Amino acid sequence: MPKTVVAVGGGQAAGKTTVCGYVVAKLADWGISDVATVHLADYYTAGADPEAPECFDFAAAAAAVTASPAAAVLVEGTYALWAPQLRDLTTFSVYVDADADTRLGRLVTRDSAVRPAAEILSNYMLYAKPAMEKYVRPCRGDADVILTQTDDGAGTEVVAGGIYDRLTGNPPARLAPAVLRHNLLETEFDRDNERYYEVA
Repeated sequence: MPKTVVAVGGGQAAGKTTVCGYVVAKLADWGISDVATVHLADYYTAGADPEAPECFDFAAAAAAVTASPAAAVLVEGTYALWAPQLRDLTTFSVYVDADADTRLGRLVTRDSAVRPAAEILSNYMLYAKPAMEKYVRPCRGDADVILTQTDDGAGTEVVAGGIYDRLTGNPPARLAPAVLRHNLLETEFDRDNERYYEVA
């Protein structure tokens, strides 16, 4: 069976790593542990524009996905949905959506221990915000799943359930209440259209 590759993208500090951690933990609860995570931050190289896609070695990240022996691989990073090398490998994609104020607040809180707040804000305004609008946000429309900042965990459970379904051929029994809570009355995955639902 081909491995399941899930791209998890979105803006800086949108919650991509948190979503991946939740999905991995949920799959473990359901008895699926053969899951790996590839972080695009590990393939970052310096550049004149520190937030541009050219600062990432997407070919190396794609090679890591291909070489992974895991049955399912999560690819997490700002450009996970943008990079052609990764899109070619992706089974389905998840866009983690959070508004700019929320992301900036998280970014300052997260990075202020290692660099001054003024530097964080300057980098955000000069580089991160323009890159978000030019490259990252347009990927939202192509995502199979969109998780908003109001998601209470049911959305990530839908993602985990989709992976479980592909690996086992059966949706986990405990998925149903979360799905119904969000009025996803069809199933967690539209098999005819190969499309997941937006979860808000």
